[in-house]
Amino acid sequence: MSLTFVLVHGAWHGGWCWSRVRGPLRQQGHFVVTPTLTGLGERAHLARQDIGLDTHVEDIVGVLDTEELTDVVLVGHSYAGLLLPGVADRSTARLRHIVCLDGAVPREGKAGMDTVAPEIQQRWQEVAGETGWMPPAYDFLGVSNQDDLA
Repeated sequence: MSLTFVLVHGAWHGGWCWSRVRGPLRQQGHFVVTPTLTGLGERAHLARQDIGLDTHVEDIVGVLDTEELTDVVLVGHSYAGLLLPGVADRSTARLRHIVCLDGAVPREGKAGMDTVAPEIQQRWQEVAGETGWMPPAYDFLGVSNQDDLA
């Protein structure tokens, strides 16, 4: 059975991060879409202060609608786990399954920042207070391979 996958990356990534997964899924006959969220990856030139969760939910809803995708297995990794409920609320009829892959799980009344450890929150808040941007936390994400870091 052929499936349609929409694989959504986490923070500081782009659709490119699924390259090792996309190929094998396509070889098995599946249709795979790996969009990049506004302000990240090859869309970094669109970064601005008002981009947030709603923007990224709209990105994915837009992909589902524009591509007329149905019966979708929607996969959210890391930060993208926070997008899943919003996408599901707006696109229920288009979805077959929702998968949160090592993702942040939203809790009602809580911010996405509440899903990370207090020491990470503090570091991000300090840096964001100086620059307006949260830096990648590669150590927190467990990325150590130099090729992956590059």
